[in-house]
Amino acid sequence: MITLLEAMRLVQNKATGLVVTCEFTHATPADCSAHSYSRKRYDWIAPQIVHNDVDVVMGGGVSLLDKEGEAYLRSRGYSVYRDDLAGMRADNNGKMWALFGKKEMDYDLDRDPAQQPALEEMTRKALEKLSKNENGFFLMVEGSKVDWAAHGNDPVGMLTEYVAFDKACAVALDFAKKDGQTLVVVVPDHGNSGFSLGRRDCKGYDKLTKDQLFSFVTGVKNTAQGFVNKLNAAPSTEVQKIFKENAGFELTDEELQALYNCKDYKNSPIPEADRTEKESLSALYSNSLYGFVAKLLTSKTCFGFTTGGHTGEDVILAAYHPQGTLPIGVNTNIDLHRYMASAVGLLGKPDELTQEYFVPHTELLKGYKYTILPAKTEKDNPTLVVKGKKQQLTIVPFTNIIRKGKKANDEIRLSTVIVYVDKNNTFYLPRSITKYLE
Repeated sequence: MITLLEAMRLVQNKATGLVVTCEFTHATPADCSAHSYSRKRYDWIAPQIVHNDVDVVMGGGVSLLDKEGEAYLRSRGYSVYRDDLAGMRADNNGKMWALFGKKEMDYDLDRDPAQQPALEEMTRKALEKLSKNENGFFLMVEGSKVDWAAHGNDPVGMLTEYVAFDKACAVALDFAKKDGQTLVVVVPDHGNSGFSLGRRDCKGYDKLTKDQLFSFVTGVKNTAQGFVNKLNAAPSTEVQKIFKENAGFELTDEELQALYNCKDYKNSPIPEADRTEKESLSALYSNSLYGFVAKLLTSKTCFGFTTGGHTGEDVILAAYHPQGTLPIGVNTNIDLHRYMASAVGLLGKPDELTQEYFVPHTELLKGYKYTILPAKTEKDNPTLVVKGKKQQLTIVPFTNIIRKGKKANDEIRLSTVIVYVDKNNTFYLPRSITKYLE
């Protein structure tokens, strides 16, 4: 249950960091720094990441860091920036949160470089801060929206996000080679979309040169989402201009009809109730404007997709180790965890730490009187009240703060977060918590 990020912080006092382009509560950053059976429970995940004392967090999610979370961070000496690129760049504090965008950050191709940083820049900034810890560090960097573009079958978004991630990898590798003590592992969590360089209805694709294959996508100035934003912000009379200036072509009459019949095209001259697939080009028809644009862009290439979901092929694995100890061959995700844990001297330790820091309250509190008070509202969480011979503890989940005394006036800060699972009505607590009951 304990993560490698948590283990390295707890046992080795290493600095920790997360750099993403999705919201900071999304699946991958949450997997490194929080505990929830549901990836959708941002109300559980956000406070855990805040209270897990991650030294550097950079990515999306301005709206997901609440006032209480920011107050806690500032009380712990963090710099906190919301849509403040200049502030992030000028910051010299070792602990920093810098968030951009209400939820996720913009695609790299669509972002305003005066408003949002590139993944490459965030990676460099995080390394600059974390490497000051003499004990070393753990940093997870995710090119989050490669996956998003793949789900949407947007070839422009996929390729440009991958290039942005590749630049971030270069920053990490350059640092590791100069540092001589840093392990770098590059791996996706799964395949997605069945993307191919070649499509059945694109005759002669196997004879095309590199330039012929990629010349169109390299000239497009926006992702599918970028086009959606522009189309919904301008009158329908501007459609041809938008595509001509940003993709180098104008829509045919059939393509225009397919666009006008998209249900979520805000500026369509066709009333929403009258829009229908029958009146559009069936090959390009999509209930969503994003889907239409993605199909349109793909139709101008020889690229193909088999699905809008995850795929089961083996994925790439790349690594750099200063002594050349590499994970060769086929490795499962469990193998990679063990490889990384072994590299930092923690092989087997996460299992031990889980038994130390995440003990079911029903096991840990045997012999004590305790009550679980139900949540007062849907937005609240239940409260665990424990009575010892001399002291009483009040415990609210998803933070590292507990309160002592009958009036719960004395605050105690733990080294790990408290987790609660509603399915079994169980709190997961550190064993050391009982000392506060004496």
